[in-house]
Amino acid sequence: MKVPHIFTPKLGGFFNVAVAGLVLLVSTNSLAQLSPGSLDPTFGTSGRIDAKLVAGASDTGVGVAVQTDRKIVVVSGCTASSTNNAQVFCAARFNADGSVDTGFAAGGKYLSLLPGTTFSTSQAVAIQSDGKIVVAGYCLNAATTFYDFCSIRLTVTGALDGSWGAGGVVLTPPPGFNTYGYAGSVLLQSDGKVIVTGTCGGGTFCAVRYTVAGSLDTTFGSAGYATSAGLGYAGGGKAALYSDGRFVVVGACGASNTATDMCVIRFAANGVRDTAYVNVAGLPGIAIGAPAHSEGAFAAAIQPDNKVVLAGYCTAGQSLTSMCAMRLNDNGTLDGTFNGSGYRLITPAPGLTQGLSAQGVTINWDGKIMLAGGCDLDFCAARLHSDGALDTAYGIGGLMRTNYGFAVNVYGAGADGDGNQLMVGGCYGNDGAGITDMCAVRVMRGGLIPAQTCTLDVDGDGIAMTFTDVLLLLRVSLGFTGDDVTRATTLFPGARRSVWPTIRDYLVKQCGMVLSPL
Repeated sequence: MKVPHIFTPKLGGFFNVAVAGLVLLVSTNSLAQLSPGSLDPTFGTSGRIDAKLVAGASDTGVGVAVQTDRKIVVVSGCTASSTNNAQVFCAARFNADGSVDTGFAAGGKYLSLLPGTTFSTSQAVAIQSDGKIVVAGYCLNAATTFYDFCSIRLTVTGALDGSWGAGGVVLTPPPGFNTYGYAGSVLLQSDGKVIVTGTCGGGTFCAVRYTVAGSLDTTFGSAGYATSAGLGYAGGGKAALYSDGRFVVVGACGASNTATDMCVIRFAANGVRDTAYVNVAGLPGIAIGAPAHSEGAFAAAIQPDNKVVLAGYCTAGQSLTSMCAMRLNDNGTLDGTFNGSGYRLITPAPGLTQGLSAQGVTINWDGKIMLAGGCDLDFCAARLHSDGALDTAYGIGGLMRTNYGFAVNVYGAGADGDGNQLMVGGCYGNDGAGITDMCAVRVMRGGLIPAQTCTLDVDGDGIAMTFTDVLLLLRVSLGFTGDDVTRATTLFPGARRSVWPTIRDYLVKQCGMVLSPL
């Protein structure tokens, strides 16, 4: 096995030999290497979980987020009970190994028909830096009979956070529309404000921003709202956030909802539309793909160089959809260095009957691009090099599918802190006829991460010490995890990595080690 290179300070021959032995022990004692694109055997049952959130009733995973402690929050569309078909807001939390976190809400799940609504469904989730959980979706307002944006904030234990909105709940009618608002994404700006994006009316991107207390932030856009009004049909409304607070909203745009292209609209951090972001057909501020096929984006990610990667579906003259990615330069023009055209299509293999689509996209720290979604009623993922070429070391020729065993509709995807892919959806047939259960898989990144600025300063205090840094390495090598790694160890006040999640992140991401997530 290749041992990651460690830059060792001059602290004496015995010290260096001891550390070299410890590094070798850590590397050889780590979780066994798995091929890229294989299911993670430490997650659930052979890499998958089937969660019957509501006994005898249907529930479907739609959005997913990972906490710093590696616990996984999945939001879902849930039916209230086997005898009540009302849709309710639903969130469940799982431990890093895929087991239900029974300390969250009621037995690991939060279910509620939100006050003032007759229909509530959660669609997106984000984890704040303080561990609180923001869930957004759409609800049928009992008073107006229109669909509103709705959101809740939960404490770290899964209880409604009374400091958010009205008792932890916020309902917001769509801006300027007396019809419908469908929320699809949650973005957390660095100042603690929350942006919820989606689609309003008959086909317009829209976004609202809330203060840290859950009130509508009237300094955002126009009286708290930002929209794509005047730019034609725009459906979808998923979003991605830049590090400086700007954001893009993506989806499918066109003259109507029957002939669409992937599209992006960019907004400043204050909700003002960026009219300098390309100019297509006299429509300032919208970037539209223009290949010879119909397409739409279900997800977006921002690269460190501010290029935007979109993922979704394309139909290039065939009857089945292809998994499709598009990359734009920072000014919104197609990036010709990405597969030579700005596009990458992954077409259905012979024998498929349902086509492919990407529901999520993430950028790995090595620049590779992960696409996750569905193919032929199964979980599928693909990995691309930064230039758009398929990474043939991943799965089979760059594409993996799980052969799940039940029909699966995939609706959401994300990544954990190690670059492993999480996909969630609804599985049919494993809980009785006509019943859908929330299901998820975790797909391994595989292999070692190239070492990056790796030193013996494990705790990040600027000094490599025998009685702290070497002790931490020794405990990790012996299989210690969690609080046991730092127990009864006095770290200097300047230590930047004083708890297991941050120590583990450093050893995995900077030193190329493969360690258990627990």
